[in-house]
Amino acid sequence: MLMVLGECHQNCREAARVYAERYPLQDNHSYNVFQRLALRVRTKGVVQPTYHINLHQELTVNDLQNRLNFCNWFVNTDLDFQLRILWTDEATFKSNGQMNLHNAHYWSPVNPHWLREVDYQHVWSLNTWCGLLGDRVIGPYFFEGTLNAATYTDFLVNILHQLLDDVPLNVRLSMWLQQDGCPAHFALRARQVLDQLFPGRWIGRGGPVQWPARSPDLTPNDFFLWGRIKDIVYQERPTTRQDMQERIRAVCASLSSDELLRAINNVRSR
Repeated sequence: MLMVLGECHQNCREAARVYAERYPLQDNHSYNVFQRLALRVRTKGVVQPTYHINLHQELTVNDLQNRLNFCNWFVNTDLDFQLRILWTDEATFKSNGQMNLHNAHYWSPVNPHWLREVDYQHVWSLNTWCGLLGDRVIGPYFFEGTLNAATYTDFLVNILHQLLDDVPLNVRLSMWLQQDGCPAHFALRARQVLDQLFPGRWIGRGGPVQWPARSPDLTPNDFFLWGRIKDIVYQERPTTRQDMQERIRAVCASLSSDELLRAINNVRSR
C-alpha cells in the first residue's frame, strides 16, 4: 500500500483505485485508509496501528452452553429481577497500583517515557468484598489475609447480615445472592450456609442456579464497580492499608443511585 501510494504521488484517491485494480483479490481500501496510513507513517514512523491488548481467561468446551443456559433463564425472569439480586464479588487491591488484570489497561503508540515509582519489596494487598443491590452499594468489607473457605463462611454467617442492616426487611426476604465460582465460594460449608440464608435463591457454582464461569462481563461488579473504584483510588498512590480502605469507602459512598441503577439494568441488555 505504501509503494502504491508513492507511485501515485501521495494521491490517496488515486492510490485506492490503483490498489484495487492491481490486487483484486485483496480487500478494497478507501482513500481514508490510505490517508490514515500516510499520516501514521509520517507522524509516528510505524506502518501498523497500535493495539490495545486485554488479558482473558481461557474458555473451556462447556462455557458457551453454560452461558446460554444462564442467559435463557435470566431473560425469562421479571423485568426488574436484576434489581432484586445482591451481586457480589471480591477484588485484591495492591499498594503498587495493580489490581485484576482485566481492569488495568495501559497503551501508547510511542514510548511515553512514563515512570511510576514502585516498591516491590514492600508490596501489601487488600482483599475487598463488595455487593450491589438495586441502587445501593453493600459494603465494602475487607478480609484479613487470603480468602478461603473458612473466612468466607464466617463472613456469610457473621458479617453479611450486618452489612444488610439498612436494607428493608421485605427486600432482604425476597432478594437473591449472586457469586462466581472461586474455590472459597464452592466450599461445601459455604454452600450449606447459602442454602440456609437464601433457600433456592442464590446463583453460583453448585447453587440452585448455576453461574456461567468466566463471565465477568455479566456482573456489574466486574464491568463497572471495580474499574470505577480503581480509577479514583489509584489517582494517587495509597500510603497505608487504612488509607486505601478509606479511599474505597469514599468511592462507594460517592456513587449515585442513577449510576448504580444504570449499571445493574445493563446486565439484562448484556
